[in-house]
Amino acid sequence: MVASVILMMTVTQSTALFTNSMQATGKAKLRDGVNAAVNADLEQVRHEVSKWSLSANNDGQLAYSPSASACAGGTLAQALLTDRSSQLPVISTVNLSGVPMRQGNVVINRAITIPSDNKNLIAISYSSTADSAISLKLNTTLNTPAQGWCP
Repeated sequence: MVASVILMMTVTQSTALFTNSMQATGKAKLRDGVNAAVNADLEQVRHEVSKWSLSANNDGQLAYSPSASACAGGTLAQALLTDRSSQLPVISTVNLSGVPMRQGNVVINRAITIPSDNKNLIAISYSSTADSAISLKLNTTLNTPAQGWCP
């Protein structure tokens, strides 16, 4: 009888440990999937920023030709966001369609702003909503390659 009680306690504890391990593994997979989706979205933003104002010369060399007024005014970021408004909306939601959502729902929002101290940069923020299964907050700043071609 004592052996049965000890066996039941051991099995119960093992089952609880196994359940917790499976939940932690599922949450880790969810976090990995969300991080991969955010990184893919950030790479798409970088791609749009890098090809803004890009032009090919007749000899096949690539060059940037930002507007003279944006260069002189130091407002390359605003010009970029205006030119690429359909590709780079200021507020958007990250596509998480490829992420398995077994551990709950996750919504990640992306916001693009222009820092007040340098209007040639764009600041990108990713954050999860309050009811998301995981919490995420990521901030980065990008410089336009076209800035190097300003006179």
